[in-house]
Amino acid sequence: MPISEVNSELMESRKKIEAISGQKVDLLSFPFGRYNGEVCRVAKELQYRHGLTIGASPAAKENDDFVLPRIAIYGFDDFYSLRLKISGQFPLERMKREVTARLAGGTIALKSPLK
Repeated sequence: MPISEVNSELMESRKKIEAISGQKVDLLSFPFGRYNGEVCRVAKELQYRHGLTIGASPAAKENDDFVLPRIAIYGFDDFYSLRLKISGQFPLERMKREVTARLAGGTIALKSPLK
C-alpha cells in the first residue's frame, strides 16, 4: 500500500471509530500484525501512542518503544485455546496464528472500503 494510503487509512479509520465510540483513539492494531517502519513513522506522526501486533517484524527493534505485543483472538477460539494462549503454552495456537496470518493476504481482495 502506498504510504499516502496508509496515512489516509489511519486518519479515516480513527475518525470513524471515534465517531462511533465517542472516545479518543490513540492506539492501533496492525492488521494481522503486519507493519513496517514506514507505517510506524506515519502512525507516530498522527499521534498514535502505540501499535499492537501479534507477530515479530524486522521493524520491531527500531520501534520497540511504539510496538506492543498482543494475543490474537479469533472466532474459532474457545476457552481451552484462550487458556493456552494466556499461559504461553500454545505451539498449536502459534501454528494457527501463522496459518491465519498467511491466509490473510487474500482478504485484501475481499475487503470493502470503509464507509
